[in-house]
Amino acid sequence: MRKYILLILTILLISCKEQKKQSNLNAETKDPIEFIQENEKRSMEKQYGNLGDLISTIEFKVKTENKKDYTDGFIPWARFGKSEEWA
Repeated sequence: MRKYILLILTILLISCKEQKKQSNLNAETKDPIEFIQENEKRSMEKQYGNLGDLISTIEFKVKTENKKDYTDGFIPWARFGKSEEWA
């Protein structure tokens, strides 16, 4: 009985080891830079023409006291983050 168990375990271990060797041979090892460049190229080739219907838009207007440069009283752009540095 022990002989059969030992034989079965040996066969299982050998077969697992051979399968691991085969999977390592099949695995591609690419240069990370090459991999990133390929992904960027594929993303540039995507077609974004049919993303859906535009439901609404958002319009930003920043009110200013500077009527000299902005006659309507609104700055045509907005900045987000670290606003204390721009004040």
